[in-house]
Amino acid sequence: MSIKTSLQSIVKNLQKSTSGSTFGAPVTNRLSLLLATSNYQLATPLHLSTHLGAQRRGFTLIETMVAISVLVVAVSAPLTLASQSLFAALYAKDQTTAFYLAQEAVEMVRNKRDSNMLRSLHGQEVEWLNGIPIGSSFHVDIPNDTIAECLTDCLATKLRNDGTFYNHESGETSRFSRSVLVTENPDLVGEAVISVVVEWQTGAFRKRSITLETRIYDWAPRGSDQRGSLDTPTDTMLASLSVDLLHMSRN
Repeated sequence: MSIKTSLQSIVKNLQKSTSGSTFGAPVTNRLSLLLATSNYQLATPLHLSTHLGAQRRGFTLIETMVAISVLVVAVSAPLTLASQSLFAALYAKDQTTAFYLAQEAVEMVRNKRDSNMLRSLHGQEVEWLNGIPIGSSFHVDIPNDTIAECLTDCLATKLRNDGTFYNHESGETSRFSRSVLVTENPDLVGEAVISVVVEWQTGAFRKRSITLETRIYDWAPRGSDQRGSLDTPTDTMLASLSVDLLHMSRN
């Protein structure tokens, strides 16, 4: 049923109920006239309200997009900083480990030299660099107390980590490789140079390496009649002071 039909039915019922009334008859007649001349169109304020609502919805969408953009920028900056800090900490850890591995190899060679010196002082005919390859690169294994020359490039073989020590026999393959080289100084008898190179790569960073260099000396006196004593002030100085010179270069 349409609006017009409903209103006409209401007016007819009013006319029946007010028939004979001096007050109701003029009212119903006026309603009948209004129904006859009405076109039943919606007023324009409704269109204005709809238009304003559409404007408010568009403005809210822009606000939401701006808020999301600000949130993304605010969250991504701390996450990027945290990620970079984590990588920097991991790289610093590997760099420290590499230096300790280089120092470990130096101590291994120095210990071998000292063992030869003690045997020499007890009357054994032992060269002070006995058991140490001269002029060729080699590996050192601290847990096994072994020194082995490299058949190929020493840095091509990765060290293994057994959970306690780095070695070449057991454990998981690490990111570190190490090469040790000992050469005698042709200009100074009784001096040798130890050069240790440790190479590694942390994550996506490029390969890095450090070189640790130190000098060791034949501090034991020579000659059977002088065993157990130091024959020159130079030998005394070398025996009582640490004369190792450390040079670390980062490539």
